[in-house]
Amino acid sequence: MNIDIFKECFRNISIKDLVENIDDYHNLSYSKNISEENLRKVLRRIFKVKINGRDSTFFLRSDTETYKGELHFFYRVRKFESQDYESLNSSLSFPSMSNEQDAWCKPDKLSLEYGRLNRPNQSVLYASYRPSDAIYETNCKTGEYFYLMVYKNSKTMRMSQIHKVNYMDEFTEMENAKRLIMHNFLLSEFTRLVPSGREYLYKSPLLIYEEYFKDPFIDGFTYPTIASNANRGFNVCFEKYKAKQNLELQGVIVCKLSPPNDTCEFVVEQFYDGFLNEKNGFDFYPSTSELAKSKFGQFSYIRNMGL
Repeated sequence: MNIDIFKECFRNISIKDLVENIDDYHNLSYSKNISEENLRKVLRRIFKVKINGRDSTFFLRSDTETYKGELHFFYRVRKFESQDYESLNSSLSFPSMSNEQDAWCKPDKLSLEYGRLNRPNQSVLYASYRPSDAIYETNCKTGEYFYLMVYKNSKTMRMSQIHKVNYMDEFTEMENAKRLIMHNFLLSEFTRLVPSGREYLYKSPLLIYEEYFKDPFIDGFTYPTIASNANRGFNVCFEKYKAKQNLELQGVIVCKLSPPNDTCEFVVEQFYDGFLNEKNGFDFYPSTSELAKSKFGQFSYIRNMGL
């Protein structure tokens, strides 16, 4: 990172201009009828300065990369569908989890609305770094059954991210203040609460992601959890083809969300573990069986510490 370039950019933009540009963007982003093109133009003004009479664009991004041989697990939750309950104590052949594709991205034709990082008819894989965050994000209720999909990385990954901003000693107090204003703007857009029926509000984080974070060399994008308490965890989004390039499906766990106790916010009961068979379907085994523990491999050690 060339610090001098960013110092020059910060020197040529005032806090007043930053705040006004961000306010303009916020106001427009809540409009249902604003086009992506017009919203993108206003977004670009936030990260544009004039230097020697010429427009210059700058954006301070912090990517991370996993180390070779480093193992990471990712989690996704899907709630049971009505027909799945009939299989719980009988055939263990669950209609909505019958083949491998059921454990990955939903079909494009079922992605009817804007999502935080997807357009209508454009499916992506949303996952979490912790099972509890995946449960919160899916808004599971006590007594509901769900599938917990477990993936692991198959190679090193480069991730773009929006998390907490660190104070950088290379910058002055004023420069760090401007960085903080920009960062808090981005953070607020990616953690915006969007009620059902107003999915058009997701256009804002989607455009920011496409404009400044997404590129061919990035494998995924991480951002703070939205639904979990105190936003302590992280979610990750993979483009459909990137998900298959970077992740391996380890298995699927049939779970039930039970009431909390004195030591935890909720209890996850685990009943069956599903693994892919030669026909690309799932075979389910009791979660306590030695076979299930063996097939889950290293994840079994994490599971023993509690989901």
